Amino acid sequence: MRLAKIIAKCGADILVLGPGGTRDQPSTLEELKVAAATINEVAKRTYALGVKSCVHPH
Repeated sequence: MRLAKIIAKCGADILVLGPGGTRDQPSTLEELKVAAATINEVAKRTYALGVKSCVHPH
């Protein structure tokens, strides 16, 4: 949220989320559910500031 507030003040309106790097094992279904819930919550909060959040796909 701190970053979203800063970029909003600078006139930017997009925040790109970059999930972690390479892992030894694939993500579990539970980990993916937690990640999706977290990303959705971040997106809701940043959108309220006029900043759209998106996920870098890899």
